[in-house]
Amino acid sequence: GTIRIQSDDEFTSENGVVSGSGTESDPYIIELWSIDASSCDTSIWPYIKVGIAVYNTTKYFVIRDCQVENADEYGSGISLSFLSNGTVQNCTLGNSGSGISFSGCDNIVISGNTIENCDNGITNGSYSSDAITISDNTITGCTDTGIEFHYLTNSSCTGNNVSNNNQGIYVSALWFGGCTISENIVQGNTLEGIDVSGDSEDNTISNNDTSNNGGTGNRNT
Repeated sequence: GTIRIQSDDEFTSENGVVSGSGTESDPYIIELWSIDASSCDTSIWPYIKVGIAVYNTTKYFVIRDCQVENADEYGSGISLSFLSNGTVQNCTLGNSGSGISFSGCDNIVISGNTIENCDNGITNGSYSSDAITISDNTITGCTDTGIEFHYLTNSSCTGNNVSNNNQGIYVSALWFGGCTISENIVQGNTLEGIDVSGDSEDNTISNNDTSNNGGTGNRNT
């Protein structure tokens, strides 16, 4: 069933935690769960279909080696909101509105995950986030965008393979800078490989392979 955690006190075994104490050296571990989110009860928070949802926490935690699917076109396989100190690692996500979504977070690592056949692979919501690391993920078959990299500061998107989606990486609203997008493979997408839109400053986009996309490799508007 769906895992929902809405405070530091809810990191419990009943909510999927298998070990840890929530410190930086001994984070809470949520691992090896297989979740079909199609039967998720949307009458309770967060009111969309989700596999794993964590909200309003400060403890260190790691979600790893989980498989989540079928959160429908409006839902999210893993949803992180208004929290800090989380890691999502080596998970497999598919057939959802978003594979991994986050909003209003800081100090988050999203690494080594495989996301297939979602609307969006990894996306940040309308609340800005800080110190987000998105690295070494494989994202394919998304009908909208592989990675939505926006409303971020001091964050990075590196070493990802974002191929055969509608759009590769969409970059916008990096107003306060400090972001890096580099060393990504962004190929075979229907539209642009990397689409940069809106005002931003003090950011670096370099050494990405944006060949063989339907639109331009890099577009700045």
